[in-house]
Amino acid sequence: MNSRRTRPLEPGQTMLKQPSYSGVWAKRSPTWILLLILSSVSSEHVPVAAKFGDSVTLPCDGKPYSLGIPEDVLHVFWETLDYLVYEVVGRKGYPDNGFQDRAEMSREKISQGDFSLTVHNTTFSDGQIYVCYLLTESRRLLQVVELVILGI
Repeated sequence: MNSRRTRPLEPGQTMLKQPSYSGVWAKRSPTWILLLILSSVSSEHVPVAAKFGDSVTLPCDGKPYSLGIPEDVLHVFWETLDYLVYEVVGRKGYPDNGFQDRAEMSREKISQGDFSLTVHNTTFSDGQIYVCYLLTESRRLLQVVELVILGI
């Protein structure tokens, strides 16, 4: 598993035009951590449980925010506190950090504003908090999901 940390953008910073799965995120700030903590206790926090080895879908509804965004410029990503998990840039998806061949987002659902992430063959290390973002002119927090992995 890749141990590098990837980070979300701070306000006013820009990303490369190419997919950023290579780690071009800006440094996290204490404000971002506070936002995540506050979001995790809000009504938008969704607990999800899965058995070890099963597949699980982490929900993320972007319909209210993604309408009118051309698919070729759509930029959505999922991350944990430690690393980037999955990123969609335009029409392509990029799993990262040990999620290759284990994570996916449905192309059909993405076009409908459903940015849910499916993780296959769950492991105990998958049990953590995941955050779904939509990037437009700014970074928009869409969903915070706490995944709990249950024993066999």
